[in-house]
Amino acid sequence: MHKKNHIIARTFYAKVKEVFPGVKHDFSRGGPQEMECMDLEDKSHYSVRGTELIGKFVSADTWKTEAQVPRTQIAQALVGAGALPFTVCFLKSKGVERILRGRLLEHEDLLGRSMVYDFDVESGAPMRMVDHRTLLWLILNGIRYTLKEK
Repeated sequence: MHKKNHIIARTFYAKVKEVFPGVKHDFSRGGPQEMECMDLEDKSHYSVRGTELIGKFVSADTWKTEAQVPRTQIAQALVGAGALPFTVCFLKSKGVERILRGRLLEHEDLLGRSMVYDFDVESGAPMRMVDHRTLLWLILNGIRYTLKEK
């Protein structure tokens, strides 16, 4: 049972379904006042109100900074993601590009693979493997890491 002065936390992931009112999405200039969201775990819907609170959410889809870096630095960022949501682009077998929005579950060596939870899977097992040796770009915590060409 929770008691006064206990420290508690709940990490959750949601998909934004609607943004109100139609103010620019730049939180430094006002931004949205309310968002309608769907919890990705239990599919419940809820509203988030207040520009300041909305501005504290971390997005897997947006960035303010871009960095062209070696593949090892993209892999380092991915394995250090912790509970933060991200979008990653990598090559699957036969050179097919795959874009995945998810969260890290576990990882192997730096240039090994990561097991991630794919937020866009609607039915079936949402776990996917991402091979660090084929990473092309990653959006994490407001930064887009792009593979630096040699």
